[in-house]
Amino acid sequence: MREAKRNKNFSQEYMANPLDISQSQYSRLEKGEIDFEVSKLSILIDTLELNPMGVIEFTEK
Repeated sequence: MREAKRNKNFSQEYMANPLDISQSQYSRLEKGEIDFEVSKLSILIDTLELNPMGVIEFTEK
């Protein structure tokens, strides 16, 4: 998602706003330092205008 954010020239602050988190929390999220809340996934997909199927990686069990 970091690359999608860069491609749209969105700042971390811009991305943090719809997620209702601080810029520093978003930075930690982007770096993988904190766990991602799945409930926020649709917000990120909408904000970045991504294809949901391209974001979710499926693996066979």
